[in-house]
Amino acid sequence: MKDNYFIALIRGINVGGKNIIKMTDLKFLIESLGYKNVETYIQSGNIVFTIPSLNKTIVKHEEIIRTALSDKLMSNILLTLLPFKDMENVIISKPSKFGEENEKYKYDVLFFLEKTDIVSEIKKFKIAVGVDDVYAGERVIYARRLKTDTNKSKIHDLIKQPIYKKITIRNWNTTEKLYEMIKERMK
Repeated sequence: MKDNYFIALIRGINVGGKNIIKMTDLKFLIESLGYKNVETYIQSGNIVFTIPSLNKTIVKHEEIIRTALSDKLMSNILLTLLPFKDMENVIISKPSKFGEENEKYKYDVLFFLEKTDIVSEIKKFKIAVGVDDVYAGERVIYARRLKTDTNKSKIHDLIKQPIYKKITIRNWNTTEKLYEMIKERMK
């Protein structure tokens, strides 16, 4: 049963006054595509749902959702679709103590929109030594930065780096919350 649970992470909706969509409308759109148990989380494009029949590839489901959203918003929308087991792996494989020192660090997870050589990507990553830390995961890069030196951090400069077009970013709390939403449904 857990093989039917998925998370869609949509890039670039409800940001900076662009690609605005109400979560109730987003939920309705996803349901209209035949997906079940649809639930959105906050305004930044997080959707938890089930796929009743897995007779299509994940890439095909991504394409279906991407096309519907792009048509609705009249914009090229990007997203990644993660099966529950992939999100579970993101949680289980986190670096030691990642997400556990919230008073000291800000934590983010960079989800790649396509299969990518993470090791190659992390080598190109620009960081501020002593302020930023990045760690390679299976489908993600884990990033943390010192809260006391956020003005020195290079992580917020991602928008200027080539990697930015390949990712969608979620903070660690959101990542954990999406994982917990599915776990709760599976009880």
